[in-house]
Amino acid sequence: MRRTVWIMVLSGIAGVSMLFGWGPAGVQGARSSVNYGPRMGMRGIGMITNLSQDQKDKIFAIQQNLEKDIASLQTEANQIRYDLHKVLTATNVDEKKAKDLHAKLQSIQQKIADRRFQAELDMLKVLTPEQRQQLQNLPAPNRGRGGRMGKW
Repeated sequence: MRRTVWIMVLSGIAGVSMLFGWGPAGVQGARSSVNYGPRMGMRGIGMITNLSQDQKDKIFAIQQNLEKDIASLQTEANQIRYDLHKVLTATNVDEKKAKDLHAKLQSIQQKIADRRFQAELDMLKVLTPEQRQQLQNLPAPNRGRGGRMGKW
């Protein structure tokens, strides 16, 4: 009987935690934070309420093209991360190879960042001056991981 009660209590706590996006040590997780990534529209473009259907379609197309453009780059970056990990955890670290892989990884990450920035500029071109003004009134996105990091 006690075991059943404890299981029910812990299940309830876990469910409430998932509902509100709370993780270990009371840190609010990604589920509860506003997502300012491509799906929301860079820098909060998705928060603008008066987008026309044509604007929504154009922004969606920009986002889809961005995802297609960077998918292969992300796959390549993941492979290089794996190769770099293998080099760095080997018995004898090949410093030259590690530096070469690191440089390749940085180059790919820069390409991804450049492509994301261009997509953001393209999305901003779709907006009217009044809609761009709305963006200035939005709260700044929390770019850190884990919110308050357990600090109150």
